[in-house]
Amino acid sequence: MSSRKAADAGPWAEAVRRSTAATTAARPGGMDENCWDDVAMRNIIAIVLYALHMRDGQPVESIAWNAVLWQLRDDRRVDVLVNRVLPGAGHDLARTAAPGDPVAETWRWLTRTWDPNAPTRGFSTVFLGQPHRAETGWVPDAPELRWGGMSRGIGSGLPDPALVRNSSGISRPSLSHQRGAPGPGCGRRTGSLGVSEIAGKRYSLETWRLAA
Repeated sequence: MSSRKAADAGPWAEAVRRSTAATTAARPGGMDENCWDDVAMRNIIAIVLYALHMRDGQPVESIAWNAVLWQLRDDRRVDVLVNRVLPGAGHDLARTAAPGDPVAETWRWLTRTWDPNAPTRGFSTVFLGQPHRAETGWVPDAPELRWGGMSRGIGSGLPDPALVRNSSGISRPSLSHQRGAPGPGCGRRTGSLGVSEIAGKRYSLETWRLAA
């Protein structure tokens, strides 16, 4: 079985399931698949869980949250972990790689930059010079929607990748004091607003408790 099929059917699917459950439990109202911030945090947790599984040979469901949180202290730790482990596990992280590997595609999404001036959903573009020709099936290329058509709260005016904007928001400061791994009985709690420093930037963000 190829690495992409194995990831899609096994450990990667479990990493996504566990990270989705954690995000859902932590976010007020649950996880919103149309919210860039929620998707970013879910994907960061998933990629870390999967990379730790591949590095240590431990089942995804057995990985302690403390091990995940250590990686989430900043985006550089996540970057080092992923780039040391995943290429050797058969995942091509290059931007020129063929699509189809869900792990690599998630990493490319997390590390891509965004156009904060792109049109939002519902934006109507008027194309001049080349009218639509129904008989040929030609239609003009529509521009990519801002944030992939999702809503965004954190750093909405900046092009920064999701990995840079969101990594430490998962773990610092509201999670750093936890001694044990959260379990199924943990309740939802939204942490206080903190200030994180990443790549020389300072910004406010919501930090929250993982529970899965």
